[in-house]
Amino acid sequence: MKNPYKLTLNIWACNLELSIWSAMLAHQAVLCAEMMHGLSVYLREERVDRMLPQRPTPDRWLAMYDDDRGVFAEAINACPEWSGEGRIFVKTFDQFEKLGRLTREHPERMKECIGDRLQQVPKRRLRAWLRLGQREARKEYREHLDEVAAMVSGTDDENVDWMDGALAESPEFYFCMRVWLMCTTEYAMRPGELMAQARMGDEKAIEKLIRLDDLAIHEPSIVAWINGEGGAQRVARQRQVRKWQQQGPIGQNHEWHYKQSVAGMLSSLSRRAFVVWKGKKLKPQPLTAKQIMHLFDALHRDKSGRKKAVMVDPDFEDVLEGTWSKAVRRYRKMWDKVFWGDEPDTKS
Repeated sequence: MKNPYKLTLNIWACNLELSIWSAMLAHQAVLCAEMMHGLSVYLREERVDRMLPQRPTPDRWLAMYDDDRGVFAEAINACPEWSGEGRIFVKTFDQFEKLGRLTREHPERMKECIGDRLQQVPKRRLRAWLRLGQREARKEYREHLDEVAAMVSGTDDENVDWMDGALAESPEFYFCMRVWLMCTTEYAMRPGELMAQARMGDEKAIEKLIRLDDLAIHEPSIVAWINGEGGAQRVARQRQVRKWQQQGPIGQNHEWHYKQSVAGMLSSLSRRAFVVWKGKKLKPQPLTAKQIMHLFDALHRDKSGRKKAVMVDPDFEDVLEGTWSKAVRRYRKMWDKVFWGDEPDTKS
């Protein structure tokens, strides 16, 4: 596609008047569904463990379950494009979340805060900043659309050789690929949350954890659970653990499941962090389940070359809108826990 602005994905974002940042995040999210499914297949077939280098010592590996922010920041640092910016990235994400919450819950206070800040800046300098920011944002968005166009057409030639080095040199990057990403997509839980439940003796959590990560058997509380009362119980649990390790994660292993999960993730993000400056006001931009469904349709149209005037993702052809909305709400609640801890969004 010569003109990336003609992508249905871009038209979708323009029709909703999304901010550039929100549009880029929405596009990346919907593109992740297929990738998440592929990674799940690799994990279940043990291809991930054959592809990735040897993991660090159990102690260092298990310690990463208790440091989500630190692990995520170091994983970002391992990417050449963002090297050294991990902490800044995490801090920026937190600031966007706080901004979205303040805009949604206290719009008048937000307006006053922005007004006070703007009054402290000379108008000439403010206009210069705005022009510069707009140019840079448009440039970044054009580059983003070029990348999306190449991805949907299958012509992207991005060099990912750097990943081998990142996986070998950054245990945090390895942990994110091997545990964090799979735990959030398979179980819609943070690894630390799942580990905490397992440490409390929750047998279902122990099963989920061992199916996901075979090094979890080195966690002292899980070792104690496996040993149990000794004798026949220890033998039975050891046998059960070996079975779990071979079977892989619990959950549905088809792309439709990941589309539901990604939709819930995008719904959660949009309700907390999507904002736009409009009419001298900063307004929240939550996405509805129907709008997210149309985003998947837009991706399908672009991948199919827009051969028909009306095209919908085949996965949605026989899905009732109410059924889809219910699924999005269910997964959104789980992603609220992943992103925002114990502060789920209770609004419908």
